[in-house]
Amino acid sequence: MVICVVVNAEIHHQPVEWRGILIVLAIVAALYAYSWFRYTHKLSRLAARSASRNRTITLESDGIHSQAESGATSFVPWESYDRCIEGKLIFLLKGNDAVMAIPFDEMTRDSQRTYLRSNIVAHMMDESYRT
Repeated sequence: MVICVVVNAEIHHQPVEWRGILIVLAIVAALYAYSWFRYTHKLSRLAARSASRNRTITLESDGIHSQAESGATSFVPWESYDRCIEGKLIFLLKGNDAVMAIPFDEMTRDSQRTYLRSNIVAHMMDESYRT
């Protein structure tokens, strides 16, 4: 948009209002930074809440099984996830139906990354072949 304003001013031999353009760009940058901060803050709160629960997470070929300290069990299939986001202390799996935070240590980071992403991609590929 800025390029269009500058080109238009040059074509019509008018002076470019750089101060106004810079003010608009600063406002857009501030809004973008604010929305990015809110988005990452929301994800980090969600991940911290999920990781703080005392539970056992087991990665299986069909999905993720977890058992809470109270004994309650849950299962989420790989088809529920479409993204794997790597953080400093967790992998955050996101999908339309589910969000799961999986903690890791530096020793297992690479193997867990490969395993998680391969399962998510494999199920996304299976789904695309079915349609």
